[in-house]
Amino acid sequence: MSPRPSPPVDAVLQQIEAAFGESVPAAAGRDRVNLAERLAERTRQAKIMIIDDDPLTVEALRQFLADGGFERVIGTPRTDMALWLAQQEKPDLILLDLFMPGGNGLILLEQMRRAPELAHVPVVMVTAAVDYQAKLAALRRGATDFLNKPVHPEELIARVTNIVRATVHSELLREAERQGRLMAQRELAQAESIQMRLFPTQSR
Repeated sequence: MSPRPSPPVDAVLQQIEAAFGESVPAAAGRDRVNLAERLAERTRQAKIMIIDDDPLTVEALRQFLADGGFERVIGTPRTDMALWLAQQEKPDLILLDLFMPGGNGLILLEQMRRAPELAHVPVVMVTAAVDYQAKLAALRRGATDFLNKPVHPEELIARVTNIVRATVHSELLREAERQGRLMAQRELAQAESIQMRLFPTQSR
């Protein structure tokens, strides 16, 4: 017996939608909403570390970030312990003062870039300097961005949010790719099972 001709694509979609109780576009829209929610939540939960020799600056930046919705903010004025603390805390972003007595920010930045735990962590240099050469030196050592003093809360939140969101988005894409590889075989088996239920004659 020759196989039955395949039904139109619309008919297949209708049968799949009937089997799962929702439309294919609705399922895709739901996934997009879930991704947006996860992106927003992971951004809020990002750990931000502030390194500045002035305790008042550390507290001011911490408060600005907290007011902007960031829930995990830590800071230290101890430049001699900053590298060790960053390695222990593994922050998602670091705000680092460029010029600090007793601990030059450029030296600390170099040490961070050599540390495996911190090599890829975004570092925003906070500075009152407008010296082009100083900024260029920081960029060459791996600085991600700059924030000028006095710090404006709106600019701080915008820069930190943009950097963290980009990082989180990349992480979510990598997670989705890993999950996709792990689920590929299971999804193939499910698709074959659905095909057998919908078109039993063709499957024989």
